[in-house]
Amino acid sequence: MRDFVLAVLVIALGAILLFSDRGWLLSDKRRVVTHVAEVPRTGEPGLAQLPYFVFQGGVHVPRDRSKFESLMLRVTTGQDRFAPTYDDMQQWPSLGYAVREWSLFGMPFAYFAELEYVLYTQTPRETVMVPMGEDGLALLRKEVGRDLTEGFVYPFWRHLWGWLFVAGLALWGWLYHRGVVRRRAELGLI
Repeated sequence: MRDFVLAVLVIALGAILLFSDRGWLLSDKRRVVTHVAEVPRTGEPGLAQLPYFVFQGGVHVPRDRSKFESLMLRVTTGQDRFAPTYDDMQQWPSLGYAVREWSLFGMPFAYFAELEYVLYTQTPRETVMVPMGEDGLALLRKEVGRDLTEGFVYPFWRHLWGWLFVAGLALWGWLYHRGVVRRRAELGLI
């Protein structure tokens, strides 16, 4: 059982390091936006300017790529990143909740609210987000005619699953210790 747990942990760590878009070293630089609600396209006339407002006034965060994606991009195009352009914007802005993650070895271990509620749009190259604040949420509520944040529960588990790997290491350590104690008892050393 101990060897099986160790094999699963080694395979999981290899896959995480290769396919995770988080960094390998301890970092709090990763910004993540969780979708809260769609912003309707119809309503007050001010909503028509929303895509331009978000793209021009927002925080531009380049899309994180996994190590495998970065390698394939480098091999196929010879570049690390593509420069974002306004033409890339294809999604209508949505309401989201922005946090910043603490990660290590490609796994998230903690998060903290940085910008909180934001209007955001995503392209293949980046995420663009505009912090809302209480005044912005009130204005959006007025423009849309309802509260888009109603009933939203933040999915915190997306930023804490690294602790499952730590629990797996603890399980392996306990199984290893139990095996050593059993072997010593069989040899009469205890």
